[in-house]
Amino acid sequence: MSDGRFRNMKVVITGPRALTEAQAKFVFSTVIGVLKDQPHSVLVGGRKGAETVAYTACAKAKRSDVALRAFHLVAVVAGWLGDASYEFQEAVRASHLVVAHAVSEVMDAAALKVLAVELGMDIGHPSSTRARDAVLMGRVGFSAVEGCLLAFTDGKGRSTEQFIKHARDEGVQIVEVPLPAAEA
Repeated sequence: MSDGRFRNMKVVITGPRALTEAQAKFVFSTVIGVLKDQPHSVLVGGRKGAETVAYTACAKAKRSDVALRAFHLVAVVAGWLGDASYEFQEAVRASHLVVAHAVSEVMDAAALKVLAVELGMDIGHPSSTRARDAVLMGRVGFSAVEGCLLAFTDGKGRSTEQFIKHARDEGVQIVEVPLPAAEA
């Protein structure tokens, strides 16, 4: 997916929470392709599935490839980082990136850090996901010039479709990437 369209962009990544192993590998390799375009930043939520795989790809790139590490990595969670999915929490721990809680702590894009934006909301409340999505879109500037939504789709994910609709309503560029079909 490295074709220059993500260069200097703020990229929000979302997708289904349930992935097959083949789909997870596809998401991982696609995100690495996006990083080759040298985006300004990559933003993910704390959900399991595509968002966790995207975080893992970003963290591995930051730790292992100097050419790919010059981007800001941001995790926006509706509650607290400890409220994120267990899968995401484990990915953050395993990444060995320093978790920063203030923008001033991650001024250097190449730093081995992730900025955690914790909204402190009750994650059981339906509005918490909408608030998280709004913060993600707000951080990309509600603009097709500055940012885009990279949405992995499987045709089943209702929350992914709602996020795409929200981005479309805000005028944010959307790049939909269909996932390979799950094996039966």
